[in-house]
Amino acid sequence: MNQGVNGGGVGVIKENINSEVVDVEAREGVVKAISVMEGLGAEVEEISISLTKHANVIAFPIEGESAFNHQHWIKTRLSDYGHDTRAEQLAGLMMPAQTYYKAERLRSILR
Repeated sequence: MNQGVNGGGVGVIKENINSEVVDVEAREGVVKAISVMEGLGAEVEEISISLTKHANVIAFPIEGESAFNHQHWIKTRLSDYGHDTRAEQLAGLMMPAQTYYKAERLRSILR
């Protein structure tokens, strides 16, 4: 970074930076980092990816993939998982296939 980032680009997804779920301190930190990047010569552009507001809704069903891949360990060593991971894995095992396929279609649109 001592050489600067002239010619480099930074895209700031406005739906993420302006979301009400983003912690104020985190937002301020990102804004400061953007300012530093501009000071080093980067071109900063605010972009819009409107479907990012649905990212969590899309990501949760896809966690079913992980549950499927870990089902042997979930059945035999569930206590080895941390609380949050355990909850995600168990929810993933109970997810209907239709929900998973809908999430996959949404994920392909987001790409």
